[in-house]
Amino acid sequence: MTGSVYRTAGYTALMKRWWVWLIVAIIAAASSTLAIRQVNKKRRITANATAIHVALIHYEKDLKPDLNRKEVKDYLRVHGIGFGERCCNVPKGAFSIVVRVGEEEGPWFCSSWPDYVSFEFIPTEAQGSPSQPLNSDVLKEVHLTSNGEGCL
Repeated sequence: MTGSVYRTAGYTALMKRWWVWLIVAIIAAASSTLAIRQVNKKRRITANATAIHVALIHYEKDLKPDLNRKEVKDYLRVHGIGFGERCCNVPKGAFSIVVRVGEEEGPWFCSSWPDYVSFEFIPTEAQGSPSQPLNSDVLKEVHLTSNGEGCL
């Protein structure tokens, strides 16, 4: 009987060690998973930033200041690029054309945080409060912008 007690005590000591190794293995696996996720997140952020800046450079090269709004819209349509128009970044300014070029990870209270290339125009007619974009407005600058959408 003493032999079986000895074996049980040895078995209990072995089981305690087994649980320690299991816990260590779980912690190591969780740490590795978190590290891999962090690396992948950094890669996505870098790839997104690169794509955004490449798009900006491309548009700055092809669409120079002094083009009118119609010429910019025609360029975007010919190249199959979707765009929107927003009023007004500057008081009494002209509508901007925006092209979505990427998306960042936004704060928890926003459904998305898209990045845009924004085409800013100088109005060709005096506007108290612009009601519509004018095709004659002249391109002033091309730049990046982003903002949260669907935010609380």
